[in-house]
Amino acid sequence: AFSVFYTLPLATASPIDGVCGGGETITVSAVGWGAAPTEEEVTTDGLVSATIGGVACTVLGIDTAQSIATDTLSRTVLTIRTPPLSPAGSYTGIVRYTPAAGGELVSTFNFDCGDAVSLSLAPSRATIEGKTELVLAQTSMTEAVLANFPPVATAADLSVSFGSVLCDGSTCSVQRLDNFDGGVRAYIAVPPVTSAKTVKLDISFQGTESPPTWGVAGGVYPRTTKRAQADFTYYVPSPEMLWNRFCLECVSDTSCLDASLQCAGGGTPREGRMAINGQGRITVVLDNVPPISYNNNRAASHGPVLPQSSVTIEFSQTGGQTYYGSVYRVIYSEATQSMIEISMGGQMIEPGTYQTLITVQPSTQSSQVYQPSVFPMTFENTDRKLVCVDQSGTGCTGPDTGGSSFQVTVTLLPLTAESASELLKWEFGGISASAQFVSMGTGADSSTATLIVSPPDCSSCSFSEGKAKESLTVSYLADGSEIASTDYTFVRAPAVVEARFDASGSRIEITFDQVTNEAQDGTVGACATLFGTSAVGAGTLLGADPLCAWDSARLLYIEPGNSPSVVPGDTLTLSSGANLRDGDGVSPASTATFTVQVPSAPVKPQVLIDAPPSFDLCSSFEAKAALVVPSSRPVTWSWRALNDAPLNGPLVALGGATFFSASGTQEFTTLDKEYQIGVTATDFMGTRSQETLLYTVKKGRPSPAVQFIPTAPFSTYRNQDIEITGAAVFSSCPVDTSDLSFNWTNAAGSPASVPPQHLNTIFPKLLIPAGSLEAGKTFVLTLTIRMGADDTMTTSSNYVLHTLFRPLTALINGGASSVIASSQSPFTLSGSASRDPDADPPPPPPNGGGGAGGSGVTATLCFFFS
Repeated sequence: AFSVFYTLPLATASPIDGVCGGGETITVSAVGWGAAPTEEEVTTDGLVSATIGGVACTVLGIDTAQSIATDTLSRTVLTIRTPPLSPAGSYTGIVRYTPAAGGELVSTFNFDCGDAVSLSLAPSRATIEGKTELVLAQTSMTEAVLANFPPVATAADLSVSFGSVLCDGSTCSVQRLDNFDGGVRAYIAVPPVTSAKTVKLDISFQGTESPPTWGVAGGVYPRTTKRAQADFTYYVPSPEMLWNRFCLECVSDTSCLDASLQCAGGGTPREGRMAINGQGRITVVLDNVPPISYNNNRAASHGPVLPQSSVTIEFSQTGGQTYYGSVYRVIYSEATQSMIEISMGGQMIEPGTYQTLITVQPSTQSSQVYQPSVFPMTFENTDRKLVCVDQSGTGCTGPDTGGSSFQVTVTLLPLTAESASELLKWEFGGISASAQFVSMGTGADSSTATLIVSPPDCSSCSFSEGKAKESLTVSYLADGSEIASTDYTFVRAPAVVEARFDASGSRIEITFDQVTNEAQDGTVGACATLFGTSAVGAGTLLGADPLCAWDSARLLYIEPGNSPSVVPGDTLTLSSGANLRDGDGVSPASTATFTVQVPSAPVKPQVLIDAPPSFDLCSSFEAKAALVVPSSRPVTWSWRALNDAPLNGPLVALGGATFFSASGTQEFTTLDKEYQIGVTATDFMGTRSQETLLYTVKKGRPSPAVQFIPTAPFSTYRNQDIEITGAAVFSSCPVDTSDLSFNWTNAAGSPASVPPQHLNTIFPKLLIPAGSLEAGKTFVLTLTIRMGADDTMTTSSNYVLHTLFRPLTALINGGASSVIASSQSPFTLSGSASRDPDADPPPPPPNGGGGAGGSGVTATLCFFFS
């Protein structure tokens, strides 16, 4: 006899999740109940119950259409309402059926609950044209933050609508998505509408969520649609003036401002101020205004308003006279923005501040009333001139701190020492300054006052390329009305925009924010002058005898000298004694401190390993790592054994470029095994090389090691004969050394190759004639030694050879060390005889002159006197 226990399979819920607040309707499918309960048993008799997380649910009924009861399959589909649950998480649900005939059927299911999705908008309003305060990439947007929302991969995972407008990419779209813990931040381009109103911004999740924690990969788990709404308001904006620029003298008849928005002669336009004599024109940009019909044929006219539209321009004061201006030209007019030039037509206007009203009527046939743009405008006497007396050649220009006092003149302003101090106020871009009366002019200049002005410090000004142009203004102290003004330029000390090593780490390139005076020396200069003696010398940041030179007036480069210590992250400070100033020498001397950064595109160091491919059980073993391009700066070496744990320990602990194992090589514990050794180099800038692999075999039978004279790596010049001797060195193992053969080859992967005719020898000594190798290259040679005819008694070793560049030879033709030249004739010096000693000699120049300058290049320096 035996017993059978039958457990009902898990029931399934659809959807499998909902908000923890409850009240959501789900279906639960229970399998294996046999005959399904009737609707009466469910809703009236209370024979069916359900709980989630131990909290009772409301059983709403049975879905008879989906429920099945046959001899082979039974499925009961119940509809229930979820209860409130806390906290958010996964819960076990239970559905229980107690038939009237007795017994009980119980099925369990999984259900997840989470906090309700919330949506916040910033901003939550836009103009009817879809303009918002948030503009990214020239697109008006709203930032929608969805909390308790699943992560999204692309914009296709979201459905977004503004009322009835679906964001399908035509009028609005999701521009950017950022997932964060528990939610999503979406930047949505706002669509335009035709009238002011408030709509629902609706966002729902359309993607595929990951399986629940209790689910399996690839399973299908129906979920509640994650959705949220928030109010979004459209409004009709009031017209406004964005900016205005007045020029007393325009660039041309058809354009008052130039492309840089400057007046004629590069003069700075005035903002919010016009001339009382009605001269000049003011350029105004209006926003939130209807479009203007205008003639945009520049060849035919300067762009006047056409008769079907009108623009009214009014300047008024309470209880005072009203003046009217006219549109001189329309520069552009779009759906909601226009740019116009306004002229007063030479009419005289009383000085003072007026309220300006500009009303745009797009159609003179329409009765619709449009609101005006309203802003203040001051009319002033432009005949008064404020002029800096240029005594130093720099005009109205001075350093941003510690500027010296300078003289100014103001026309049409009778003053005394007393009235100058009591009536006047001086400002540089809103920064208060002081002035002292000097004198009044005589004769025709009797109304011209001369004063000495002391400029303030302007460290908080907004600088571009080292300069800040501010308005030097004199006004009446009583009411603040302006008397006269002019431009004054503050110049700050050159600052370092960027300082970083070049790709090879051989020099530091320093970029300044402006043109400099190159420390009054554009030639190669001493770094000690620029950075102080503490930064120069063996063991200091820049080492002994570093080179500092200007590539341009904005770019300084440093080639560190011998034994420098500077690495990325170190700081350097310019010495005030270097007198590095702006290009005109106006600014204070720079004392900028800057941090040297890593290269923007570092070149990884390359590693060579010099080691025998095999060694015997009695020999010692030595592996030497070196850089393909040698460096005088510190290098950090990392070693490891890829396939041998006993060897890995001492290699990992190794800190240098050489690994040596004494006779017997106890670190190599297995005979006739190929050991894999990896080496990487990290240069002083933190750039790590790719791992170079060495394969070597510890043989169970003795074989010779290779020793070179001179030792590697070896450096020489291409004009020198090269002699390398390889010798077989035997271990203490007894071996017959009478039959040895030698073979020289270019090593696999060598950066450069020795011509094969120079390697055709069977002797241990290798001779390479002068001129056979190219300068500035690295050659790796392999010497293989074989004992007799037994291939197992063979060993090889690599030899690294560097050829260096020789200094260039500079020769100048055109005179002795001292030449007398006439100021009436050209004076020519020729460097065509100069040569690169490492370059192959070019053909002789025509007519037998010049010398070996290299490939027809002629270097000529000419002086012309007048």
